[in-house]
Formats: sequence, structure tokens, C-alpha cells
Amino acid sequence: GWINCDRFYDVPAREKVQVITEGPSPVNTETFLIFTNIASVMRMERTESGRFISPAVSRNEPAVLFSYTVIDGRPHLCHQVLAKGVKPKLEFEPSRFSVISKLLTTYGGS
Repeated sequence: GWINCDRFYDVPAREKVQVITEGPSPVNTETFLIFTNIASVMRMERTESGRFISPAVSRNEPAVLFSYTVIDGRPHLCHQVLAKGVKPKLEFEPSRFSVISKLLTTYGGS
């Protein structure tokens, strides 16, 4: 399900981090964090520079960055496990809607 930034309200500040993507991305990009242990999704906000930033989240909660866009009429996907201390870079690969849908299903979506 969807979660809000208050999901990690009780986590001490020293155990939180904002996830910030590296480099710009296409204008029509949507980017999310999927927290795999709690089967929840959080939308990341686009900055003026074209990067994406999350609210403060628990650095100890396993998460995957999931981002998609359309380039030349074809869906493209960036999907990567977050590593502590590493800024994720949005690198898109051509995909298909059926592949994206199947991938989301593995995280409890439909």
C-alpha cells in the first residue's frame, strides 16, 4: 500500500536519510521507493534540477528505487536496490508494460 512520510516519524533522526537521485531525468518521469519488508510504496518528488528526493526515511528499512518514463513512445524502467551511502542514478532501459506490471506484482502490487 501507499505510505506517507509520517510512517518513519518515530525513527530517530540519526537513523533517517533522504534518498536523492543522481543526475537529471526526462520530464515525464515518475519515481518511487518500494519498501520491501513492509510492502509499501512512497512517491519521490522532483526537484528543479530534475533529480528526485524522498522525505526522510529509515536508513535501515530495505528499499528499491522504482522509476519509469516514456521515451520515444516506449516505456523505460530504472529499478535498483538501494545501497547505504550510494546515491542512486536514474539509468533507464527500454521495457514493456507487461514486464513493469509483473515486476510490481513481485512487491505485492497488482
